[in-house]
Amino acid sequence: MQRKRGCCLLGGVLLLLVLGAVIGVIVYFVTRGSDEPLATVKQGVLRGLQKESETGSHLPYVAFLGIPYALPPVGKLRYKAPQAPASWGGTRDATQQMPKCSQMQPDGITVEGSEDCLYLNVYTPALPNQGNDNKSPMPVYVFIHGGKFQSGGASWEEFGPDNFIEQKDIVVVTIQYRVNSYGFVSLDSEEMPGNCAIKDAIAALQWVNENIGAFGGDPNLVTIGGQSAGSCLAGWLTILPETKGLMRGAILQSGSAYHNWAYGEDHVDMTLELASIVAGHSVTDKSEAERVLMAAETEPLTKATWQLINEKMKTQPELPYRPTPERRVAGREPLLITQDVESYFLQPPSPHVPQMLGITNEEWRFYYYTNNPTSDPSKDEELLQNLHLHVPKDLIPYADTRKILGLPEKNIDYNTVIKRVEEAIRNEVSPSCKLGCVLKKYFDGIWMATDTHRLGAYLAARNETVYLYRFGVRTRLNRPIIDPLPDDERSAAMHGDDLNYLWHEQKNKGKEPTSLESLTTKRMVAMWASFIKNGKPVTATNDLLPVDWTPNSGTNLEVTFLDIGENLTLRTEALAPVMLPFWYALYKEYRTPSNIK
Repeated sequence: MQRKRGCCLLGGVLLLLVLGAVIGVIVYFVTRGSDEPLATVKQGVLRGLQKESETGSHLPYVAFLGIPYALPPVGKLRYKAPQAPASWGGTRDATQQMPKCSQMQPDGITVEGSEDCLYLNVYTPALPNQGNDNKSPMPVYVFIHGGKFQSGGASWEEFGPDNFIEQKDIVVVTIQYRVNSYGFVSLDSEEMPGNCAIKDAIAALQWVNENIGAFGGDPNLVTIGGQSAGSCLAGWLTILPETKGLMRGAILQSGSAYHNWAYGEDHVDMTLELASIVAGHSVTDKSEAERVLMAAETEPLTKATWQLINEKMKTQPELPYRPTPERRVAGREPLLITQDVESYFLQPPSPHVPQMLGITNEEWRFYYYTNNPTSDPSKDEELLQNLHLHVPKDLIPYADTRKILGLPEKNIDYNTVIKRVEEAIRNEVSPSCKLGCVLKKYFDGIWMATDTHRLGAYLAARNETVYLYRFGVRTRLNRPIIDPLPDDERSAAMHGDDLNYLWHEQKNKGKEPTSLESLTTKRMVAMWASFIKNGKPVTATNDLLPVDWTPNSGTNLEVTFLDIGENLTLRTEALAPVMLPFWYALYKEYRTPSNIK
């Protein structure tokens, strides 16, 4: 009897312990669930991730990763405009990043990413009604990554929002879009209409407009931005009527829709060549090309795409995949770019939004040293003999622009143009800047600086607000150029170097910044954040920003820009390094009816 009573007592104690454990587990998960950051968008509920910035004051923020802004562009949707995302039941996990869009790894051998890749990330200082002390919604910065239209992604390892979080009251969005052939292949047909990448960016911007309020953002205070190819896409968004009212400003870093490499009309030939590589035989029929490319598996299609890129990139600065016109008869697939790019600037559909527009001081320096690492004068002569690879094809206006300007149809002999360019380059040579020196500046100019200057002058002539800059700081955060570094490259900032002073890259985690790295980062982020918040990069001068950065008013060979070096200096001079008067005169010559007979 005693033993039975003891067993019952022991059983009761065990039962209480089990019940206590169960209740504890339930309480834990209920409590844990209530602490998880949640946001409700049109498609359903998202569960985010509470994080802390790794820079500055280590402020808390909430990250929502891998949010679908469109249906996966797979199967029959491979080359179609993005479709609205599907809704989901329950709570969708948004704590993991999604794969990049299909592309090759830097080794040129391994395929990475997925065709299912239309996702974006949202980073917010605080969600509405969850510890957000702001009385009003916050400004939003939507950033589009670069990668020569061929590669790239929106990962937080590369584009960490930490520096912007430290500025407080800014919601940051980074987006992915289809790249290389998936984003730009075109037969200008219903099956392959073209410009999928730009249509992806528009869909992402529309999603932001509809849903950013759930993250504390204000859809009326959206600034778009991008770098390189991403800047080109952002630039297109500023001029297309489909995006009217979706943004109030733009930050374009090293690229725009206006740049000579950002538009072409060779899309049908490129697509037929790609189909020929995939099929293993010559494909000249559009219907066959559609069948071949739609049936191709992701890996061989991506490898074939890279083969074509490698072949065509020998003709720099021409890019095989880029925005192209859509002139077919309108059908199920909506038309987007219906005329050549220059005509959009000659007859803009609507006023441009205020912009920040800039370059680095030695954009394409890596190209020179890749081809002539020892600065051998004989190699310089070889580069000059291959000048036909480096003369912009938009020098001769496309058909829509010719019609607007009243230009007659005439075939221009590009060999004559090339001889004139070669002569102009040799005229720049001096004892203090020999041929190699001039070629370095020529490549910087023809890829970036000249068109940036021309666009800044054009916008000023239309009384549009544009803040121009040139970035020229060199620290450990910059990409390596060549070892040992020549004395005249000590302040060289190449293409993309300005990104490392804005975004927090995981590869720089744990590095104690130098005084110049810290100062430059603080300045850059403060100016970018001020433009995002106020529409003006410097609202009041102070110790950090001692110069009042004013909009450009120059409309010809001199423009006003902020020179961002170890010091900040407002300059009024040519933004391009060499030959700006030559290019201005040449572009004007081919746009004057009396000169073309």
